[in-house]
Amino acid sequence: MWTAIIFGAAMAPIIFIFTFVYLQDKYEREPLRHLVFSFVLGILAAFPAVFLEVVLESGLDVHSGKSFFQTLEYAMVVVAAVEEGLKFLILRFYMFPKREFDEPYDGIMYAVAVSLGFAAIENVFYIFQGGMEVALLRMFTAVPGHAMFAVLMGFYAGLSKFPPERIIAKNSDGLFLAFGGSNGNIQFLEKELSVRKMLFSRLRPEQDTVMRQRGFAQLVEEVEIFHRRINHWRVFTMFKGLFAAIVAHGLYDFFLMWESSEGDNFVPLLAFVVLIVGIILARRAMKLHQGISPHQVVADDQS
Repeated sequence: MWTAIIFGAAMAPIIFIFTFVYLQDKYEREPLRHLVFSFVLGILAAFPAVFLEVVLESGLDVHSGKSFFQTLEYAMVVVAAVEEGLKFLILRFYMFPKREFDEPYDGIMYAVAVSLGFAAIENVFYIFQGGMEVALLRMFTAVPGHAMFAVLMGFYAGLSKFPPERIIAKNSDGLFLAFGGSNGNIQFLEKELSVRKMLFSRLRPEQDTVMRQRGFAQLVEEVEIFHRRINHWRVFTMFKGLFAAIVAHGLYDFFLMWESSEGDNFVPLLAFVVLIVGIILARRAMKLHQGISPHQVVADDQS
């Protein structure tokens, strides 16, 4: 009976936040099987996280406590970088390449699924140790915090997979006008070939050869340059998401862990400031990605 109560207390905020984020995906929701598997991967990530945190804490000889810099290093490197780094690896190498990841908001949805899996197993452990008071506290702090960190990371993952038009224009150096005229198409083998399509799918070797033979060698080379540039931008953008999650997570934990001098008891309250600001930014990020969904046009046309 007690185990069931603990499990329910641990899962209630997880289910609520997951449902909220899932229902915000207005145009094309992700298959639940992928989200459930992402959630399970988040649970599994907690185990290597504990191991790595113990190793780093011992190796770096840092601990939370009264030392400002040691506590900051512990929060940022030992806790935040390890936990968000493992979530990032799952997001990047499991979800990001999937065909179902077909709109910017999917980055947020998958990142939240992984992060809530991580938060769920944490909840179970902490509630077993501290009881229902811990469950109530984490319901309004740690669980929303994990979701908020995930939204920040997922926002940049979605942006990375679907670069905005200004980024495409900046990195393509006017390829549309130079080679395709105002409509962005060229005549190739008696068919129209979209320069824009070439920018997002590499030519097959036989296409590359024929394009060069037909006098489009410069176009092929310019497209290859574009691919290199946009790939660099994508990598940089993905790591911006990781960095944002680590900083938010690290600051949140730091303010809770740092045992400042007597009279500075307001410091833990700064963790709530980080949480509130992060949640505001997360809500804005969710709305921004909903507004640029490629499925929005289809939905609007059908309505």
